[in-house]
Amino acid sequence: MGARVTVISSSDEKLARASELGSDIGVNYSEFPEWDERVIEEVGREEIDLVIELGGAQTLQRSLNCLKVGGRVSMIGVLSGNEVSMNISAVLAKWIAIQGITVSHREDFLSMNRFLESERIRPIIDTVLPLSQVQAGTMSCHAGVILANLS
Repeated sequence: MGARVTVISSSDEKLARASELGSDIGVNYSEFPEWDERVIEEVGREEIDLVIELGGAQTLQRSLNCLKVGGRVSMIGVLSGNEVSMNISAVLAKWIAIQGITVSHREDFLSMNRFLESERIRPIIDTVLPLSQVQAGTMSCHAGVILANLS
């Protein structure tokens, strides 16, 4: 598929588990506080297309530093706080897109699942593609074709 995954954590156990699940590189930020420099050293300066950001205030600037021109940050969490002080020039100079993604509480997820089950709501699956065709599936999504499952 061409994607390479880099995981940042303070836990060697989590990094080992991520590796077992297929990540390519793991960086322990307790060992490398300037982990963005380590990532760039390992991966390359113009190689990171997407950062899935969970840390928030303390990690956003380092995430931006890692991105290539035209890269994207998808912010899912703000574990280290909501108030961010950052150098906005990296966003402007690199044409970085920052996307917010709202997640809900576990109980909301379970409640939704109970509703779907009680109302017998079933997804309509048009096509199932093998993982080897993920790029074609992604292109179908961008073209407006709904893709429900990759196996």
